[in-house]
Amino acid sequence: MKLSYFTLFLSFSVIMYFITQLGSFHSYWNKRLREHKKAKRFLTQESCVDPYIKADLGDFNLCTQSEEILSQSPFFKALYDLAEDNSLCGRGKCYMFYTDVTSNIHKIIITLGILSILVCFLSGLQIKRHRHENAVNYYRLPIKND
Repeated sequence: MKLSYFTLFLSFSVIMYFITQLGSFHSYWNKRLREHKKAKRFLTQESCVDPYIKADLGDFNLCTQSEEILSQSPFFKALYDLAEDNSLCGRGKCYMFYTDVTSNIHKIIITLGILSILVCFLSGLQIKRHRHENAVNYYRLPIKND
């Protein structure tokens, strides 16, 4: 019975994970599709079509950024966004973990110190109990089994 509850929970969790990933993909795809349409619209404007205006703007124009947006399809960009969400260090997760650890390093060291003292104390008690049991067994008379 326990196994069926576990498989039910695991199946439900996997299904919910895929549903949330599908929802994230859909929102990323809509966002990238809007970006794609805006970039296509911007490239048809005078600032990107007229070579004199384009040369006058130099690096300040958004034409190259729009061309870069149009170089990939919105579907694959949404897929990359979803993969970045699921990667280990995607969206700055490793940096956030690093800042959390470095800002709380004193708490971590104190906690590990207390745990190591507790482990040493409990190990000492266990060794003492084991020695006592060995001494009791050494001086115990053998029992005759019939």
